[in-house]
Amino acid sequence: MKKGKLVLINNKEIKYSKLNEIFGNIMLSLGLNHLPHDTRHTFATLLSNADANTASIRKMMGHSSYEITEKIYTHKEITEFINAVDLLE
Repeated sequence: MKKGKLVLINNKEIKYSKLNEIFGNIMLSLGLNHLPHDTRHTFATLLSNADANTASIRKMMGHSSYEITEKIYTHKEITEFINAVDLLE
């Protein structure tokens, strides 16, 4: 991928600054405060919660190790911790 551009599903390339503007307008209209980069956290977390293969998650995220993905990008919910403890019953 060329620096400064993003390939979308419809195969049109737009600059990151334009994507950021569009995303920002959507967030503003929804009363939310997120950046496009935040979607990487959501993507990694949803895949992890669905028990996706860690090697696949790592590759899709473009990381050299899953440790980076896990420590920075995946966010566990309290219900997951409760379910883990419940396994001890």
